[in-house]
Parts: sequence; structure tokens; C-alpha cells
Amino acid sequence: MLLEIEPGRDVIQIRATYQHAVLPHSQIKLLLRQLDQLVSGIISRPAGSLSSLLDSLNEDVLAIENPYPTPATDPKTASLAELVELSSVMRPGAIALDFTRNISNGTSDSMRLTYAELNTHANKLAHHLISLGAVADELVCVFMEKSPEMYITILAILKAGAGYLPLTPETPKERMRQILENARVKICLTTGDLEDKLGIPGDSQVVRVDDIDVDEYADNNPGMVRSGDALAYAVFTSGSTGAPKGVLITNANIVDNLLVLKGLYPTNERSRLLQFCSIGFDGAFVGF
Repeated sequence: MLLEIEPGRDVIQIRATYQHAVLPHSQIKLLLRQLDQLVSGIISRPAGSLSSLLDSLNEDVLAIENPYPTPATDPKTASLAELVELSSVMRPGAIALDFTRNISNGTSDSMRLTYAELNTHANKLAHHLISLGAVADELVCVFMEKSPEMYITILAILKAGAGYLPLTPETPKERMRQILENARVKICLTTGDLEDKLGIPGDSQVVRVDDIDVDEYADNNPGMVRSGDALAYAVFTSGSTGAPKGVLITNANIVDNLLVLKGLYPTNERSRLLQFCSIGFDGAFVGF
């Protein structure tokens, strides 16, 4: 379902586009009535509390079985890193990443990593990040070209319990600086050939991943406590004012999305997924 909201001078119009085979028309009508009454409640009592908004709804738009829902006390959703760790145990020899660097004259230059190899490489870098002070719900910048090393770095950040903030080399330096200051990034991971293009605040630490001797670190899973509510990544867009605005994505958000996609596109052990990076206004790539 797609909701389009268009504010006007005297009215706010909401349009719903949905799949009739999935959602009945009566349910959409009820949802729009709920939204209409919620907005009316906010307008009539702008200083009221969010908890009092339910009082502005008529009983006929409330759920009969659970008119006053309460959130789950302890939702348990696996983190993205845990899914990779599980695959490294259940299917250690399966191909996790098949990255093609160049295609020409009918041949390709590719690098393959199994789940066991991907997990081991990421574990070593994750232990290094933990030693640098990477902690839960803080963002670590990834400023790299698309490569196997980039995916290892992203996974390592998640294994360390932190979230990743991706930026591409095409992003202007001043814009990078604004984003990194806004996100309060303390650690930026890049490669030696890109370091000069990185615009960083004075209190951020730059780490060249191609200079790290990760072999001195253990290859076991770091064992950091992670939950579905933990931050996975952030992406910044320009916003209507032109200033960078960030959107935070939790592990539950991305894992639930993957589970939905798995249902939409059934796969087997021999299936392959072509991954591409969508570019935002700031040149940030999204996803893992």
C-alpha cells in the first residue's frame, strides 16, 4: 500500500493506492477514517499529549479485540549480523558474495567469498573496531568504493554492535562534513586512495582498512549483545531545505524487510540475488 499525503491551505488530502488482492476496500476505508480522526485530534488539541490521541477516535474505528494496544515488552528479532553468523555455521561452504570487478570481452574478473570466509574476515575487523571504541547505537562511517572489502567492513561494523553510515566518493566534502557532524560520527573507515576525498570533522578518527593488519585479531564472533531494536544503518537525504536529514534503520527494520522479500521471491540454496546500490541525494548507498 502507498499513502500519498498532500497538504493544502485549508485541507490535507490523503490518497491510498493498494493491491485489491491483498487488502480489502473496507479495510482501506477504515484506515483513512482513522487517519482523518487522528489528524483532526492533533489540530484541535495541538498541545495535547500523544497518549491522549486515542480519546479523539470514535469507537467504531477502534479494534474490537484490542482497542488500547500496548507494545510488546521484549520483541526478539535477530540482528543482520546474527543471520550471517548462522549461515556461516549451517552453510559454511556456500557462496555468500560473488563480486565482479570487471567484465570485458566475454570474461569477468570476480572474487568469491563463502559464508565462512566472509564471517571470518568480518570478525577480525570487528574486533579491531571494538578496540577503537565502536559501541552500540553509534554510527561508523563507511567511505569506500563498492568492493568485497566494503561488504566485509559493513558486516564488521554490525558485528561490533554499531551501525554504519555509507557515503560515496562523489559526495562533496562540505556535505560529508555536515552529515558526519550531524550523525556525531567518531570513526570513519576508508581506503588509502580515497582518504584525501573524505571531508571529516576535527574530532573524527580516520581508519584505512587496507592498512590494518587484521591477522593479529581473533577470528571468532565478537559476541556483542545485539537486538532487533539496535541501530543497523543510517541514510541521509537532502530534505526540502537542502540540509542533510538522516533516517535511522534498526536491525528489526532490515531483517523484517528481508523476510518479506524472501516470501515474495522464493529461493533455494542455488539461487543468486543481484544486489545493487540505490543512490540518494547525498550519494549514499543503501542496504546490505
